Amino acid sequence: MASLYNPLPSTSIPDPVVLQTVKDFTASSEEGATRAAFATGNSCPQKAVDWAMQHNEDANFNDPIEIADFEIAEGAPPLFSFGVIADIQYADLDDGKSFGGSTRYFRRALEITQHAVDAWDQTDIRFIAQLGDLIDGRNKDAGLSDSSLNAVQSTIGKCQCKTVYSMVGNHELYNHSYSQLVAHQLVPEAKGYYSAEIAQGWRLIVLNGFDISTIAWGPMHPSTKAAWKYLDAHNTNDCRVTDGSVDWTKGLTGLERRWVPFNGAVGPEQLQWLDSELQAATELSQRVLVSCHVPIQPGSCTSSCLLWNFEEVLAILHQHGNVAAYLAGHDHNGGYARDETGVHHITFKSPLEAPPPSTCFATVDVHPSCLLIHGAGTQNSFTLPLN
Repeated sequence: MASLYNPLPSTSIPDPVVLQTVKDFTASSEEGATRAAFATGNSCPQKAVDWAMQHNEDANFNDPIEIADFEIAEGAPPLFSFGVIADIQYADLDDGKSFGGSTRYFRRALEITQHAVDAWDQTDIRFIAQLGDLIDGRNKDAGLSDSSLNAVQSTIGKCQCKTVYSMVGNHELYNHSYSQLVAHQLVPEAKGYYSAEIAQGWRLIVLNGFDISTIAWGPMHPSTKAAWKYLDAHNTNDCRVTDGSVDWTKGLTGLERRWVPFNGAVGPEQLQWLDSELQAATELSQRVLVSCHVPIQPGSCTSSCLLWNFEEVLAILHQHGNVAAYLAGHDHNGGYARDETGVHHITFKSPLEAPPPSTCFATVDVHPSCLLIHGAGTQNSFTLPLN
């Protein structure tokens, strides 16, 4: 892969900086530090330290770790490749700030999208996974919802690869209804979830993490009422105040921090559909990639970005055992975790907060034995062995 992309980390040798940092900050054994390195993608010292501190009392923390090493025959092409971009959040507005104080480069996000298209045109990708939040919520008040969405779709549409699988993000829903998103051809139908056979032996399942949410439907819709019932039961802050004057996470700790209005849940009907899709894939001997705007694995993102009912979705994925990876956005800082069944959970970083002259996107090569995620600019690269 061209030098545009960041180097791929090893799958068999722990990164020496990551290893030493974990040992220095947590007094972990060599085995524990190695386990932390590979559990967090073998590329980020801070994430490995955090993981070690959370798991140092696990029964197997200090046991020797069996590294799943593999080889790719020299010159062997991937089974297929695809592009990934998340949280573009374009707006024709001056730079702004997030609630956390980081700079958001609204106009430049469209330039980075063009960078991604230019790079993908140099490779043989089969499709583009657009992980949601194509435009920013600020477009709504500025009267730019349609023009901004058209601008990003037009930019992506210049790619030689014309197959795009898009997820519904919270910022789409700040700007448009589901029926409007269908009219813009962002999703194939208003329920916002669907599947596709992306290659021989492979299926993509796209979930809608805002099936139950306070932002997706009208105030009297059953899903909206269910969402407020969830939030009122788990968050005592006034989440109906949306002007930024109320800290929705005040008093919430750990995984409780996910109970905020910019997250949502996968509803019962969609859960049943997910189960049936995975069963159908099993019967066809297909491996599966699952994608959703909202992450579901603790440790793969900040807790405030997790799906409300992530445990239910994980249980269904684990039941079938044919899911290779779960791709998400939402947390602009990105993240990675591998769950106990071996599913890789990759949260992709946002171009919106990539400082000039950086870029931010990825190309994924799918091999029989691994996923090679080639990250560009601020996006990390990963080498992920498959079970």
